[in-house]
Amino acid sequence: MSAKHITVKRHNHRMHPCLPEKKAALLELITTRHAKSTILILTSGETKEIEEMMKDKNVTIMNDSALAEAQDLECDVIISYDLPQEPETYIARLPHAKKAAVLFADVEEQKRLYLTELKMGRVLMVDLIKGYEPEVNVPKEKWAKKVEEDRNSFANSINGNDRGGKGYKGKKPKNKRIVVKSINLPKKDEEESKKLL
Repeated sequence: MSAKHITVKRHNHRMHPCLPEKKAALLELITTRHAKSTILILTSGETKEIEEMMKDKNVTIMNDSALAEAQDLECDVIISYDLPQEPETYIARLPHAKKAAVLFADVEEQKRLYLTELKMGRVLMVDLIKGYEPEVNVPKEKWAKKVEEDRNSFANSINGNDRGGKGYKGKKPKNKRIVVKSINLPKKDEEESKKLL
């Protein structure tokens, strides 16, 4: 599946930062919020632990290999309990959602998220839920900015732009329009080439 097949609108595609030990409680909260929707919970590992947590809920739980076999499966909401190692695996989850997609990401998964966002061609909205966000030495209201800085730092190190600090954004060209000057063209041809620009 390619990123072109993503049916979820950007404002309904969210990432919830949380610690691994808080994912179960956050899963309970999100499934309760979407109780009237059909929910598909996906994981890259074994489903047994999630099945035990969700035994009283009306949800479908699968891992990525089972999802690959169920091509026609659709639901209202997809909850990605974790971020797969390969960006293509995460992107293959998204066409199965009709309305919303939610990703639970711990600190390590957030560092890997940049490559997935790059392949998708979109940046996920960070949605902090009070009481479930990771505890760091940054005030809670500044956590989203911290996540973005970490992503930029990781992205810059991959792209070879690592200059230290908060990330290197590079110099933006002052003139966005590219001007091509002709060399040794007759006056008539030069005027025509300027019209094309």
